[in-house]
Amino acid sequence: MIFVAGQQGGVFYHRLQIPYEDLLMRGFLVKFGQLDEIDKYKDVMTHLVVNRGVSSKNHRAFKAMLLKNNIKLILDLDDWWVLPRSHTNRSSQKTQDIIWTIKIADEIHTTNAYLAEKIQKENPYVPIWILPNAIDTRRGQWEDIEKEEGFNVGYMGALHHDEDLAYNRINLGGMNSYCIPYYRERLNASNEFERADWSDYGKLYKKIHVSIAPLAPSAFNRCKSNLKAIEAGFTKTCIIAQDMHPYTPFLNESNSILCKGPADWEEQLKNLDPERCKALAEQLHKDVQFYSIENINNTHQPIVTGK
Repeated sequence: MIFVAGQQGGVFYHRLQIPYEDLLMRGFLVKFGQLDEIDKYKDVMTHLVVNRGVSSKNHRAFKAMLLKNNIKLILDLDDWWVLPRSHTNRSSQKTQDIIWTIKIADEIHTTNAYLAEKIQKENPYVPIWILPNAIDTRRGQWEDIEKEEGFNVGYMGALHHDEDLAYNRINLGGMNSYCIPYYRERLNASNEFERADWSDYGKLYKKIHVSIAPLAPSAFNRCKSNLKAIEAGFTKTCIIAQDMHPYTPFLNESNSILCKGPADWEEQLKNLDPERCKALAEQLHKDVQFYSIENINNTHQPIVTGK
């Protein structure tokens, strides 16, 4: 049995719930639960899958327990563990938990080669598999992608992106625009998105025709995934993104608008052409099909199950 441990949330949804529910639909035995339930299932467990580390007072003892029960530990890691000093989730204890889990893991799954290199430096011997984020178009929030009328620009970012917006001096004033309530004043946006969580936020893309994805240039941001580009593609939304990893090289001039810095952002937002944006969105929709969960799990399945 593959035991997938973790708390519900956006990261868990994309990195663990979607791929492992797909494996469940393929006929593999998968159980979702919490780390404190391991004792109940360790006799039938073959794999333990965790995201962003195991919190333990003694990681060596935890590893010994897994070895004794012949349980393979898979760590899924989608972010660099060295958070910016201003990040509210920065925690030395959490960082140490992640580093220790990298050292005791039997296998690590991550989103891109740039982050994989940083992981490998912490554990030169562990096998690392690059398994990008993916969209399951069978889920309701991604099925209906018909846009509302008009021409709207939106920022789909959640919390902790203040520095990205400030660095690029993003201003959505003078256009019909959307963002979450937290950023409305900062972005000078005209509208707020309705409340949504990880299970239904895809419907928000119906309101916008252009999605912006600004990032400040930093090692932390280069370790991120290109999920916003993938979401835009599957919903036929034009994307304006930072001209840097993780968005390039997947995004290019044929399927997106790329900005190097504040001056680019100002110019591109000021001169948006709806027809050009529609053409870019159509091309991105074609290019993004690789990132369907059914395709990504054709690679994921044999890595995890051996079948």
